Amino acid sequence: MDEQSNNQNPGNLDERDQNVYSFMLQLVQEKHGDEVDFEFLESESNRLYDVFGDSLLNYFEPQLTEEQKKQFDQLIENNENQDILMNYLIENIKDIEQQIIQVLVAFRTDYVSGRFEQLGEETSKNDDSANGDGSDDSDNSVN
Repeated sequence: MDEQSNNQNPGNLDERDQNVYSFMLQLVQEKHGDEVDFEFLESESNRLYDVFGDSLLNYFEPQLTEEQKKQFDQLIENNENQDILMNYLIENIKDIEQQIIQVLVAFRTDYVSGRFEQLGEETSKNDDSANGDGSDDSDNSVN
């Protein structure tokens, strides 16, 4: 049975940080309720995992030296996945774990408050069109 569930996950969850992915699952359930459709839960959690990874990369890249930025850019040009990019950052940025926790807390607040709705409106509409204030879209853009 496990083999079948792995085949259904194009994001190859085996390569993902399971703690972060579990956090994303909890976020979706917190925002949309415990009775959320399983397919929506899985797809939205995958989307959030990717959005969070991109947010982390954008947050930490400026902390690299010029030489590290060149190496990092080379990894990006080689189409390395987010986990390889994150491992590079972990190796090269001091106290990154504590900073990641700060970014996670801010990410959670932004998601639960609806700031990411514009990034995945078609996904959110599947299950939450009547369950949220969603119209409170001020002109603050996500970093």
